Amino acid sequence: MLPTRPHVSDQAYQALAQTAPDAIVIIDEDSVILSVNPSAERMFGYSAAEMVGQKMTLLMPERLRALHRSGVERYVATGEKHVPWCGVQLPGLRKDGTEVPLEISFGEFFDGDRHVFTGFMRDITERVQHQRALEETAGELEAAVRELEARSHQAEAASRAKSDFLATMSHELRTPLNATTGYADLLLAGIPEPIPEAAQKQVERIRLASKHLLSVIEEILTFSRLEAGRETVNTREVSLEELVDEVCAVVEPLAEDKQLRFHGPGSGPSVALHTDPGKLRQILVNLLGNAVKFTNQGEVAFDIRFDGDHALFSVRDTGIGVAPENLQAIWEPFKQLEDTNTRSAGGTGLGLPVSRDLARLLGGDIAVESTPGRGSTFTLRLPQRTYDNQAV
Repeated sequence: MLPTRPHVSDQAYQALAQTAPDAIVIIDEDSVILSVNPSAERMFGYSAAEMVGQKMTLLMPERLRALHRSGVERYVATGEKHVPWCGVQLPGLRKDGTEVPLEISFGEFFDGDRHVFTGFMRDITERVQHQRALEETAGELEAAVRELEARSHQAEAASRAKSDFLATMSHELRTPLNATTGYADLLLAGIPEPIPEAAQKQVERIRLASKHLLSVIEEILTFSRLEAGRETVNTREVSLEELVDEVCAVVEPLAEDKQLRFHGPGSGPSVALHTDPGKLRQILVNLLGNAVKFTNQGEVAFDIRFDGDHALFSVRDTGIGVAPENLQAIWEPFKQLEDTNTRSAGGTGLGLPVSRDLARLLGGDIAVESTPGRGSTFTLRLPQRTYDNQAV
């Protein structure tokens, strides 16, 4: 009943089928069940005698039977597949009338002059439950992000007490978020078992949503430390080339998602700066991320040049731009300009204020030039050597 290959005995294939943890069901081109293994009996609750000779539709919910019949007929006649043949997820129907989520892969061979198909079926009930739990977690995380952003709009006149509250809340949120990101990474790595491509996309969205919320939390923590005067500078020699590569690796996918052209400074100049790498990285990611956020078409360009003992990092975009009367307002914490495009982009309103405060903490500053409808250029001017505990 089972296909054979050179140098492998029929007994070996029979033993493989009998001991396989996945259900194996063999049918002919009329969808009649020819053979099943013990795992199929356990999965569907029928004995082999009850299944052999019956139509394959016995093991399917009513809503899938017509699709199965027409699909098999079309494939036998034309070779056209109606579903993917590897890793397709479909429900099966047990003898007791309950459904079981399955991951199914198909094979085909000829038994003499007879066209025969093999279905390999795996019960993915636990995986589906985990996926649903992760999706629910992602929804809760997105709701938490929206709540944080909504509260941020009302926090312009926040006192130090509220800053302390935000910091405490942020610390409490980071632990479950890190756990969520870690479990998502494990699922994407195939632990405890590989997941289908469609599920990978959903889990990747969960992972990205978690990381987005973590970045929002870190932004709030940085703002709280700056406002309280507790942010410190820890400098060391930094390879500008390596740091630029890291920043571009973060921003390039964001630009690609919006179909924007991204121009970076190549591999970055081979120069060493004496600065706080974490703070410089945060400033550059904020400026570039902001450029991508407010650019709907065109490009974002990142360039580096030197002026004496200072490095100048420029970020230019072809986005919505800022009106002259609003150029000062963009540096105000929690400020969102009253503009439809600005509102739709979201955010906490902390990115630019935090970036400028960090730049000043490093002994530099940020300047902006902007034309509404044509784009903006933000330039970070930073000394090549910054000293620890620089005052804001």
